[in-house]
Amino acid sequence: MKHDDLPKRWTDRIHNYLSEKGSDYYGKKYKRFSVYDFSDNLNLKISFEDGSKAFFNDAFYWIDEEYKEVAVFTEHCGYHIFNLPEILLETIDCEGNIIKTDDYRTE
Repeated sequence: MKHDDLPKRWTDRIHNYLSEKGSDYYGKKYKRFSVYDFSDNLNLKISFEDGSKAFFNDAFYWIDEEYKEVAVFTEHCGYHIFNLPEILLETIDCEGNIIKTDDYRTE
């Protein structure tokens, strides 16, 4: 999805994050991520309960425990929201090393 398609709870979080960071995107101050908010060295792999997997280049994610969601933000492929229960999130560097893991699987 595009930025404008995100639920308000997520656009509010982006706005707050960018405001604190002091980002300005082509005069749209504190509204949207810019290319500088993404790292071309970090990728994201998501493993789902049924064995399916998703892989995103130049991506990062935020967790929302209250709504039990994870929002994935990619530089070139838009934004995605997934239900949190029963997934494994792995941040992978450009050499294929896992540098961060968040495991929401119960078994």
